[in-house]
Amino acid sequence: IQGIATSKRMNKNGRVFDPEGAICYLPIPLLWAHDWEEPVGRVTAVKATPQGLFFEARIIDGGLRWAHEFWAHLKSGAYSRVSVSGWGNDRWTLHEISVCQEGASQDAVISVVKSVNDPRIVYWDGRKNETIHRDVRRSIAPDFQSQVPRIGAR
Repeated sequence: IQGIATSKRMNKNGRVFDPEGAICYLPIPLLWAHDWEEPVGRVTAVKATPQGLFFEARIIDGGLRWAHEFWAHLKSGAYSRVSVSGWGNDRWTLHEISVCQEGASQDAVISVVKSVNDPRIVYWDGRKNETIHRDVRRSIAPDFQSQVPRIGAR
């Protein structure tokens, strides 16, 4: 999945997680509604952009009992928002990103959902959905590699 984790605007809790001040140590846990008992993946890329803190995450592959239920909710759009947890003020450490029904930041959304097993890409940001054909041994299609920011080693 890809999206914006937070922006420079104040969230519903009266807090600003400024993307420019984020300190990230990858991989970062990806949780379902901030539940550390049921992790759903890991955040593999983070980058501050003018729109907010861009992220890319990998979802678990079904080995955990809640994986299929989570994936169904994600693909249906029932869980299309994200929320962050972190500590600090101007410079803050990102501890986790959670997929949820409603996040504290109105700008924190999932914009792309894709699967290695299914070549359809679902865009939730208004772009037309599409089908891509790619070498599944690569994490991202070659024509998308230049568009996805990468930070840190995999």
